[in-house]
Amino acid sequence: MIMPYIKNTDIFACPNDRTRTTSSNNVNFWDIDYRKKAIPRTYQFTGNIVTVEAGSALLDANTGLATYPYPLTSTPLGRNGSQIDESANTIALVEVWGPTMLNSDSGFVGSPSSAAFVLCDTWKLPGRPFPAQTASDRTPSVCSSVYHAENTAPGVGHGKGGNYALADGHAKFLTWGQVRNNDFAMFKLKKSATVFNP
Repeated sequence: MIMPYIKNTDIFACPNDRTRTTSSNNVNFWDIDYRKKAIPRTYQFTGNIVTVEAGSALLDANTGLATYPYPLTSTPLGRNGSQIDESANTIALVEVWGPTMLNSDSGFVGSPSSAAFVLCDTWKLPGRPFPAQTASDRTPSVCSSVYHAENTAPGVGHGKGGNYALADGHAKFLTWGQVRNNDFAMFKLKKSATVFNP
């Protein structure tokens, strides 16, 4: 839908992203032509992620610039700007690429699982210390206990972090510590006065 405006798919990949992903033929893409092209995708928009603050709900409805996957739906709905407390301090797009994308459709333009950064995907963020040494190196406990995501290396990124687009439109390099701080506060629409420990 946006191709008439952007004119090419190169903008979906970081110029440093040299990862060559592979995808099995049974993976569904929104458009079958994209599966043949295998165009890399480095950036994902934020949906609902798992946080400590969400408690037993797990998915935090106060996170992400789209409602996917909360409530569970295949039709993500964008957020209104008035729902965001601090747009210059709220992450809209994340940069995720590297070993985490190997043998997966999630590193391709056109894949349903490629566009959204959701659930326990925070383990993929570049700069996350691996293997984890302290509590702040880890994702919320349900992610490590159920999904065992921390046993896989994070995305490559750029040294100790990655590039992020914020809700006000500016881009910024952030470290793992900055995005992990206070229960992934930069992913939250309404900022809490409560301090959360990992």
